Amino acid sequence: MSHLGNGKPTNNENVNNSHGNVTMDALHSSVTLSLSEQDKESLLEAYKLCVEEARENTKNRNDANNRFITILTALVAGMIGASQFIGEYIIVAVVLVITISLIWILHIRTYKALNSAKFKIIEMIEEMLNFRLHPFGEEWKILKANKTYLSVSCVETILAIVFIIVSITVGVIYCSK
Repeated sequence: MSHLGNGKPTNNENVNNSHGNVTMDALHSSVTLSLSEQDKESLLEAYKLCVEEARENTKNRNDANNRFITILTALVAGMIGASQFIGEYIIVAVVLVITISLIWILHIRTYKALNSAKFKIIEMIEEMLNFRLHPFGEEWKILKANKTYLSVSCVETILAIVFIIVSITVGVIYCSK
């Protein structure tokens, strides 16, 4: 038997996964357990920390996006401006833009997964603390209901693909001369 921090024993098979870690399902099912004031305070502190980490993740993501955009813009602008001087090395530049863009897309997917996990934890804590309003969950429902909404990840990925298309176009134009 183990305890979830509220003094009530739980069955290890229901709480621990094969690595001995508490699973999300186990945490979520613990909502029905009553929490002491100390547990509620601890959860509230964890909630605040998760919200702050989500903000920090978004800031880091934006900073990384700015770096990728700066690098790719410089490369594509250089390709366009210097294509007549760099000759067959234009292919190297195209491959470089494609490679950096693909790395950016992987980076976008990683941040999307990280943020999704963080917001699931935030929503679980909101439920465990019996928040009347679940701000992050409600915001997501509203956005998903909006037929014109494109996720930030989708927009970022489209931008990376645009860099790929532009660099290939510049390479094709140069090679066809």
